[in-house]
Amino acid sequence: MNKFLNFCLGILIIFIIQYLSIFITKSLNIIFPAPIFGIILLFIFLKIGLIKENWIKDFCEFIIKHMILFFIPMFVGIMVYQDLITKNFLNFFLIIVLTTSITGISVGLFIENIIKYKRLKKLKEAKND
Repeated sequence: MNKFLNFCLGILIIFIIQYLSIFITKSLNIIFPAPIFGIILLFIFLKIGLIKENWIKDFCEFIIKHMILFFIPMFVGIMVYQDLITKNFLNFFLIIVLTTSITGISVGLFIENIIKYKRLKKLKEAKND
């Protein structure tokens, strides 16, 4: 029974945070996705101890375990637009390959430069000591 109550408490907390984030973004006219704002609020509440991790743990584990069910509508949508996708397959394919490659290369170069910067900073600090 305790696990069930923790599960229900987790649902309640997550929904309250979600509706709070929707309320805040609409009332303050913030142009920011309410779900992302809700995640930020949840993180802040967890960090400051307003919400305990074990209060939402059971519900979050359940959601993660059944996450694939949330993607089924996306695949049904793909089937609805199958004709459009097959007509423009080459365009879609090129866009996916190019954007993925550009993103991967950009992130790799960015991380490489950060590593070089940190190494140079350590060398300069070692020289000064």
